[in-house]
Amino acid sequence: MKVNVASAVKNIVNWAFPLFFFGVVCCILFTMITEITVQRLKNSY
Repeated sequence: MKVNVASAVKNIVNWAFPLFFFGVVCCILFTMITEITVQRLKNSY
């Protein structure tokens, strides 16, 4: 049982960490793109 739990936790960490990292990167990119777009819209008017 302990071995199964350990392997399950290992699998969850292996899956969750890249997904979390990818999510953070997407958030940062989305924020940057939004900021740039807003600045461009302000400059165009």
